[in-house]
Amino acid sequence: MVVTLPDYSLQILRAYTIKKYQLSTDEKFKTFIIVADTESSPYPWVISPVSPGSTVHFIDAETGLSTPFTVPAGYDLEILKLWGCSSEPVLSREYVDGYLIDNLHLVSFYPYFEQEINLTRISDFDPTLSTDHTYDVTATNMGDEDILATAIMIGILRKVHTEKITTKVVRCKYCGHQEEVPLETTRYKCPKCGMTTLFMYYPWGGRK
Repeated sequence: MVVTLPDYSLQILRAYTIKKYQLSTDEKFKTFIIVADTESSPYPWVISPVSPGSTVHFIDAETGLSTPFTVPAGYDLEILKLWGCSSEPVLSREYVDGYLIDNLHLVSFYPYFEQEINLTRISDFDPTLSTDHTYDVTATNMGDEDILATAIMIGILRKVHTEKITTKVVRCKYCGHQEEVPLETTRYKCPKCGMTTLFMYYPWGGRK
């Protein structure tokens, strides 16, 4: 009788290449970003400086939609990395299905970085992944001045028991119009206002 042992080669490779995560064919990167600055940009995650006491949601880099992000049934979302730095103190909060699960504090002009497998994972809250879930991240200006800042949350969207997503709904940065487009779309000219919004694209399995 031939005994087949589990193949852990991908997991071993990941252990040696944390900064360059090795994706399986059923995985793709998912990135949520906020950049607060005085300069304008066609990228939707670049916003105006955030005033004291104001709260903003992170923005999906592939769609321009603010969180909460809906994780469809049959999919898992695993957060891997968080990086941030700001000109004022910031309180960031993390939510699953509308409930607070975590918070962290950024000190002015001091970069915050955390890289860990399974910082947050939807399957830890619902191992069956049988229903939709929402994932949300916010940032609140706790200082006395408008914020200039960058914050990036990087995760893995993993197909577990469903079909692969091939389209996405994007949002025009200028007028808010939304439209379903192919997943690989990175340049969207809005049919309503004529302005162009730019997005990122993360293919299934990553770029080889």
